[in-house]
Amino acid sequence: ATFMTGVNTATFSGIEGILGTDYDDVLTGNAANNFFEGRRGDDTFNLGATGGSDVLFYSILDGSSPTGGNIATTGDIVNSFTVAAYGTNANADRIDLSDLLSGYTGTASVYQDNNSVDPILDGASMGLSQYLKVVTSGSDTLIQVDANGTGAHETLLTLTNVNTSLNELILNNQVIIG
Repeated sequence: ATFMTGVNTATFSGIEGILGTDYDDVLTGNAANNFFEGRRGDDTFNLGATGGSDVLFYSILDGSSPTGGNIATTGDIVNSFTVAAYGTNANADRIDLSDLLSGYTGTASVYQDNNSVDPILDGASMGLSQYLKVVTSGSDTLIQVDANGTGAHETLLTLTNVNTSLNELILNNQVIIG
């Protein structure tokens, strides 16, 4: 993994997990399964475009912030995120929000209706929308959160060149909520 702080560059080899700093870090993975926790700052994650199932982990760093204190201003950028069914596709990446959204106590499930192509959020999971939104913006997908569950979402991360939905991420087991 390569780690850039904006002041200096440090390259670490032979590791598969790294914690960032309070600054705008650039974290680059490899073909293995990598674990990234950017922490504060508007970080850039370059996931292993050549393979591997990577995990982006977000924890509560500041309980008063909708993003849990994980960003500085604009949110993290994620390049080469692979949308696919986790567990059956070795390259499917995941976003772990289980600590960040620990206040959400409902379910996170979808079902497939015969009359719909897209998965549908089940009724018991409707409260999730107070904590988590997934919206597309051009060719990107924005993951927006409110760790406090008031519905005041802020963009936590942007999946570049990815068009997906919350329902698809849940169906693929790519977003971890509890």
